[in-house]
Amino acid sequence: MGDEKLKTKFLRLYSVSVYNERVVSDFGMWNGDGTLETFIWQIPWRRELFDWEKELEKQLMDLITNTHWNRDKSDEWNWVGENVTAYTVQSGYRAVKEVQDVLQSDCFRVIWELSVPQLKFLNGGLC
Repeated sequence: MGDEKLKTKFLRLYSVSVYNERVVSDFGMWNGDGTLETFIWQIPWRRELFDWEKELEKQLMDLITNTHWNRDKSDEWNWVGENVTAYTVQSGYRAVKEVQDVLQSDCFRVIWELSVPQLKFLNGGLC
């Protein structure tokens, strides 16, 4: 929603969701006569939510309930790896290659080769 993914904003709820890799439309159904329809949310959890998680659930429900959903538009995943919306093996390869190039760059190699003095512990504390 906006620039932040629901998965990121509500990571704890995502971790206890029954269906982590589903699209939004899988978590409910349309209710109404075709003229005035509303989306009824039904989000299944792997277990009973703790009280503090129920507060997160309320925040999530407030956010998604106050969002306009268009029944005529399909709920879909979009590939944002390149300036295209459709995933291709080539665009996926390029995205992985970019990450791999960064991880193999000199700055990361230097970090892992640094000599760091060993910390010593005495009676549960640093010495």
